[in-house]
Amino acid sequence: MKGAAGKKSLTEHRNEQELSLVARSALCVLWHAEVEDRGGPELDWKLRVFAEERGEFVDITEVGENWRVHAWYFGRGSEQALRMGEFATARIRANAAGYRQEFMCVAGDGSTLWFQEDTRVEKIGEKKWHLYGVSMDITERKKAEQERERILAELQAALADVRQLRGMLPICANCKKIRDDAGYWEQIESYMRARIHVEFSHCICPECAKKLYPDLANDR
Repeated sequence: MKGAAGKKSLTEHRNEQELSLVARSALCVLWHAEVEDRGGPELDWKLRVFAEERGEFVDITEVGENWRVHAWYFGRGSEQALRMGEFATARIRANAAGYRQEFMCVAGDGSTLWFQEDTRVEKIGEKKWHLYGVSMDITERKKAEQERERILAELQAALADVRQLRGMLPICANCKKIRDDAGYWEQIESYMRARIHVEFSHCICPECAKKLYPDLANDR
């Protein structure tokens, strides 16, 4: 029996090490909770979070210096935490098999983190549940999405500018200035630059070169 107990302890230790490696590699927060409905507006939660350094599930106050876990739990903000709690309570009381939430947190250094949290709900008794959660750090994915949205917005703005240039443009037959919608006359370069964000490089075409520099043109 002693040998069996020792073998089990060794297996558990190996599993905890593997779980720590998974949590670090996947950039995620692992947690589970016993939840009970005592009739109040909020549910009673007994939460335990996986502490990577210790390789075990502990109370949030014992998690140590893991900045990602601290941001995940303490950095949600009161309004967002309230909305998330109300959503989770509704899903749990409806005996849903699980639910997913995306939320933003602020770390201790002021940086922003995004999490996608998937929670499995298991009913264990009358108004009692066990929850298993994986909160994946999706910050880099969110940054990529935001950058893509920024580029798309710029392209849409550029397209809108190009559309504004369609149709008839009042242009001076002599100096080639363009009259804008307010009635002011602008150089064509400044008019175009303000509307389609282009820059101009100036050169002289062969025909104008002959007029301006006939001696040079004849030498050629």
